[in-house]
Amino acid sequence: MNSIETYHSFDILEGMVRTGYYAKAKTYNNPVCISRVNKGGFPEIPELAPLFQILNSYKYVNHDEKAYVQSYEEQLDNINWDRVCRRCAEMLKQGPITLLCFEKPGAFCHRHAAAERLSRELVRRGILTEDQISSPSERIADEQPSLFD
Repeated sequence: MNSIETYHSFDILEGMVRTGYYAKAKTYNNPVCISRVNKGGFPEIPELAPLFQILNSYKYVNHDEKAYVQSYEEQLDNINWDRVCRRCAEMLKQGPITLLCFEKPGAFCHRHAAAERLSRELVRRGILTEDQISSPSERIADEQPSLFD
């Protein structure tokens, strides 16, 4: 299970699976939506978007990051990773993919945990190699302001 710190990470800007946010989506080569709302008509991996009940509980009920992490990790444990990885393999033929969501870098967001899990699953299936994924130590702070600030 990923820690809460993973969900507060800076974006992954290296490797074949990267993370970013919608305010900068046009600057990424291969943006992929992993949010419930696709702001821009990008290709999607809907399985990686948090379920509405997870989002609503966090946003409107309790703002409990620990509960959000636990619920989202359970969601990831129950998706069809073979199907997701096949879809990603097709997307990766065009180059690195950037998983998009709304939160600015460093803010609490699921995309960092999604990227780490997706990377592990792609390596496990032989689609990527270890040297093609970014480690958490390679995360870079993005100093560009979000449109939502």
